[in-house]
Amino acid sequence: MVVPQIKGKYLNSLQRLTKSVTACPLINRDGALGGQAGLVYWIIDNLDTVSEHEDVVDAAWRKEVRARVEAIKSGKVQMIAAEKMWKDILGNYVKTS
Repeated sequence: MVVPQIKGKYLNSLQRLTKSVTACPLINRDGALGGQAGLVYWIIDNLDTVSEHEDVVDAAWRKEVRARVEAIKSGKVQMIAAEKMWKDILGNYVKTS
């Protein structure tokens, strides 16, 4: 099983949750969804819920976008082709031999 690399105060909680969830069946003997499936449905349902901090997050993103656009316009950063960007990024993960 792949567990996300989480550090700090949430690591212990994640480890306990992982043990608890893996102990639950995906599907119960009667064919009903078990604890694992129920948790998956709950996570999916809650991924798209509106955060109480959505306005703050949106404002922070708008500020970040404006700063990045200004950095491009002022010449503080240099643009590169998307092809080069992906090659650089994937080059760290995909090894060809």
